[in-house]
Amino acid sequence: MSQIPPDKDDFEGQIREFCIQWQGGQSLFPQATSGSTGMPTTIVLHREQMVASARASTEALQLFPPLRALLCLNAAYIGGKMMLVRAMEGGWALEVVAPTGQPFRALQKVYQWPEEAVLPSLRALRLEFAALVPLQLQNILEDPLDFRPALNQMRALIVGGAPVSPLLEQACQSLSVPVYSTYGMTETVSHVALRRINASPPQDYFETLPGIEIQTNAEDCLCIKGAVTRHEWLVTRDQAALLSPQRFRWLGRADHVINSGGIKIFPEKLENAISLAWAQLGPVPPFSWPTGPMIHWVSR
Repeated sequence: MSQIPPDKDDFEGQIREFCIQWQGGQSLFPQATSGSTGMPTTIVLHREQMVASARASTEALQLFPPLRALLCLNAAYIGGKMMLVRAMEGGWALEVVAPTGQPFRALQKVYQWPEEAVLPSLRALRLEFAALVPLQLQNILEDPLDFRPALNQMRALIVGGAPVSPLLEQACQSLSVPVYSTYGMTETVSHVALRRINASPPQDYFETLPGIEIQTNAEDCLCIKGAVTRHEWLVTRDQAALLSPQRFRWLGRADHVINSGGIKIFPEKLENAISLAWAQLGPVPPFSWPTGPMIHWVSR
């Protein structure tokens, strides 16, 4: 690994501790969840689940060594932790920076590149894979320095942890590197499906990783099974439309659905349709029937 800058919520200590545990053969790993399948809690992940997830990602994205990747996520959470597992299991070289809003600028700080040398130095580093949250990718693309040549050197880029806005999807159309929105959660040990957002035309569906089975229940909630769930069906609170045994269209959270006279309205889809980053949708208070959606304006 590259040098790690000090003290960012003890991220260095978290990484070191996990790597020691993993390389020491530890088989069980407590992990806090985000609440995707219920109230946030702590679950125990088995080593074989994490290995299965790493191998499925590597196969789906063709991330075979030699490869140099960037870890810029918090390793206390599953997204950052699985980057470590992929690197250790896959034999990758891994550049590590503290989780910040602009990871390329964090690399500049680590290596002390002068401004005029940032882009050529970054390209010389030859990063080939990174996992980002949407805000990080947005900040990279909006930076006064054009970082697209460095991004386009990569084999793949995954974006997760939060929905990808239509505006960010549009910005990604200028990139030649395959950019994927991820679907997954702590309980599935990171992502189990990918959606290429800068395909031509952009995909509106997710495709599962190798070894993942999907179905929906009576509430149209997505159910997932594979080695990452120890071959047990995991019921999510995400409603989905199945397009094939490997493809589904995400509709929204079951807990957020507005029932308007028997018609299901998904706020997440409407928010995307009107592309208002500062608007949120919710139900009109039930003074009259049927209930309908109402825009809540949120200041930036």
